[in-house]
Amino acid sequence: MSKEISKIIQIYERLLDYFYSGTLSFVVLKTLREQIATSKNGVNSQFVIAIYLSSYNTIVLALANTMKPRDDSINLNYLFNSIRSSEKSLGEEIHKNLTEFLSEFESALQEIDAPIQAALVMRDTTVAHLDRRHINNPAALTIDPPVKWDDLERAYDIIGSGLLRIGKLLGLSHIEDHTTLANFFLANQTRMVFNFLSHLNENSSRNQ
Repeated sequence: MSKEISKIIQIYERLLDYFYSGTLSFVVLKTLREQIATSKNGVNSQFVIAIYLSSYNTIVLALANTMKPRDDSINLNYLFNSIRSSEKSLGEEIHKNLTEFLSEFESALQEIDAPIQAALVMRDTTVAHLDRRHINNPAALTIDPPVKWDDLERAYDIIGSGLLRIGKLLGLSHIEDHTTLANFFLANQTRMVFNFLSHLNENSSRNQ
């Protein structure tokens, strides 16, 4: 493996790891939202509230930094440029397949430009700070978050799917299975924690 290919894979894996941190938070938050929506008692746990707020912040920040970091660090454009300038090292066929997909990926990214820009504005103006109404009333975050849930979900789906496809084209076939499995177990663990805390709140209410 040439140094140039090794560098591309290193860039890709570092970027995937960073975006994956946002993906993990997204799985936690999506699962919490589903549990809260079906819960009879609402959200009475300060621990759940803290996880909810911090997960939302991580999701938005990971999305913003994946697209456009504040300084000269790794982002999607850097990965794209590295791939496009490495035809000799990658070989004609692999390079052709990758560059064709990158064009498709970039078109898909244009479709989610609005939530990406909203995430960038939130990062650069409030930096993980949420309005007092979201802290005092976490349910408001499920109804009217600074960056809309549907937009966040679509952005994570497009970027996550795109990164996994690039990994496959680079020959890194193990990545998708690992991600899917980790997300499945994380969702189950989040449900278990939420249900445990809900039972504690129920018992506490009965004893008062």
